[in-house]
Amino acid sequence: MYRFVARHKLTFGVTLLACLSSGFFVLVVSRVEQGRANALNNKQDAAFAKLDEAVRTRLARQKATLAAEAKERKTAEAMQNKQSSLPSARVPSVNSAHYDPHRLDIVVNKKHPLNPRDFVPSLSTVTCAGRGSTTISTQVVADFQALCQAAVEAAVPLDSSSSYRSYQTQVNTYNYWVSVSGKSGADTYSARAGYSEHQTGLAVDFRVPSGATLSDFTGTPQQKWLAKNAWRYGFIQRYTNSNQRETGYTAESWHYRYLGRETAEAYTASHTNSLESYWGISGGDYE
Repeated sequence: MYRFVARHKLTFGVTLLACLSSGFFVLVVSRVEQGRANALNNKQDAAFAKLDEAVRTRLARQKATLAAEAKERKTAEAMQNKQSSLPSARVPSVNSAHYDPHRLDIVVNKKHPLNPRDFVPSLSTVTCAGRGSTTISTQVVADFQALCQAAVEAAVPLDSSSSYRSYQTQVNTYNYWVSVSGKSGADTYSARAGYSEHQTGLAVDFRVPSGATLSDFTGTPQQKWLAKNAWRYGFIQRYTNSNQRETGYTAESWHYRYLGRETAEAYTASHTNSLESYWGISGGDYE
């Protein structure tokens, strides 16, 4: 009887120990699995946080872009309002013949201002056969440099006194000459802002290297050579003694306008005295 009881006690003890061991194992496994789950959750939380940050950054960029676009629209509207308050003149469509500021055949005079008034061409800054610094339309560069080199080879080296002028520079230039000669006097030789060929980047005022003033250019070997040969390189003298009525300006022996070689040759061969007459465009004084 004693052996039977002892045997059953031992069996019970072993069984109890097995159950306890099994429970401990399950608990350990459960804890491990919970740890893995927590780690996975942390990873997911970090991923979601990173995604949220990316979304916030993208939204911030979009907001900044929209703000910049709104600012550009506001600036454009302000410029349009400013242009509408400028001196009255017929402002043709940029699609009209000779009024597109990007084209070489544009005509800018006292009747036909630039459209837009603050137009800025594509510009390059170059030298005239190593002399000075000339800022002009990129469309002019090759022929301008060819002309300057030809002048050197003809022993009449040239330099430029003035080339491209921005709208604001022309405002300052015109106002200065008004202070010197009065408005009516300045209008005979200085363009109002938005009405200047210099703003197109297609006009150059030439001079003798180290020449004191523009008026010193008249009668020099350089001036005579240029008057005879400029057309070969796409340039014409824009303001002459014979076209003051059409252009509205007194003669300027130094002011040359680029048309391109083919047009300059045809214009010169026509013996027409102004672009206004050549293309049948109104000119004269401001309206």
